[in-house]
Amino acid sequence: MLNKKKAFTLIELLVVIAIIGLLATISVIALNNARAKGRDAKRVADIKQIQTALELFFNDKGRYPTAAEFNSGSIVSTSTNGTTTYMSIIPSAPNPPDGNCSTANGYIYSATPDGTSYSISFCTGNTVGSLASGGPKCATPAGMLNTNCCGGDISYGGESYPAVQIGTQCWLAKNLNIGIYVDSGATVDGYDNTASTSDDCIDVSSGSGFWSCQGASGIQKYCYGVDGQMGGNSANCITDGGLYEWAEAMGLPYYCNWTTYTCDGIACTSADYTDCNYPDPAAAPRQGVCPSGWHIPGDSEWTVLTDYLTNNNYPGIEGTALKALSPSWDGTDNFSFTILPAGLRNGDGSFSGRGGFAGPWSSLPRPGGPSRAWIRRFNSGSGGVTHIYLNRVSGGPVRCLRN
Repeated sequence: MLNKKKAFTLIELLVVIAIIGLLATISVIALNNARAKGRDAKRVADIKQIQTALELFFNDKGRYPTAAEFNSGSIVSTSTNGTTTYMSIIPSAPNPPDGNCSTANGYIYSATPDGTSYSISFCTGNTVGSLASGGPKCATPAGMLNTNCCGGDISYGGESYPAVQIGTQCWLAKNLNIGIYVDSGATVDGYDNTASTSDDCIDVSSGSGFWSCQGASGIQKYCYGVDGQMGGNSANCITDGGLYEWAEAMGLPYYCNWTTYTCDGIACTSADYTDCNYPDPAAAPRQGVCPSGWHIPGDSEWTVLTDYLTNNNYPGIEGTALKALSPSWDGTDNFSFTILPAGLRNGDGSFSGRGGFAGPWSSLPRPGGPSRAWIRRFNSGSGGVTHIYLNRVSGGPVRCLRN
């Protein structure tokens, strides 16, 4: 007589398979969580080691490294007695990023101009010790903080400018209002800031009607006046910020508004004037009229900003998300960037566009002609941001980006 062996029924097999699948899922989740915690622990340990090396550097040099020294990939100091190495290889943040660190997974170092302090931006996905779960963090000589390094206000020229972090970038969230007010037009007091002279503005285009009135030493600004007319109103600078010719914003001579540039990734070279040459924005930031540690954003840096919004829930409405709240401006100001419809000063000295247009400068001239530079255009009624050019002798607003 044959012995009948008991076997699993179909239902029992399905139950067993389901249990194995559940256990495997739980194991994978637990493993992934453990790996994520391990990456966060490494990030914090890396920052602590970097901070130790920075303090050793400070004890020897009396200052913290510059950003350029840090970005060399090691923390060293050189003197007549030789080279001292504090950290031979600065570690990189582990990948993949965790939590909401997907667009800011790195160690971004910045030092004050006098070298007395520094900040390191980094990000964790989970709680690590006293550091809260996820989000941007900031390491300073005082310790590690549960905030990004971009927050707080910047004092410059007697005004206060809020700073906001968007993705990996730190921006001033207000148009610059620095410099001496000058009038606008072909025959107005301006240029040398001396009253009772009527030849202060110069046609940089030799007869084409592109008038520069910002040529004196120091910084000059236009303030929006009346649509279609010449002559500004200094009160508008208080609310909207100043309007600057491109060369003025860049800290270059006024005649750089009318010269053909060639930019090769290393330098932007003028065809006419050697003192109009400057490093290509792809190679080095241009401070211009911005405060120390900040610069006129390069064309590609504006693209980084708009790409971040495109890739993070704002495709097609990048401009709307960046524009200030205003009934006539249709902005939602999701990132506290607060772009205002400041309009512009036209090349002939008149004003236009206030209430419906903004075109902050980039530091990159447009190739193929003597007169233009790239801007980002924000329009009332349009959700996007347009990559377009503007005559350099026009007056546009300036936004600054941290180095």
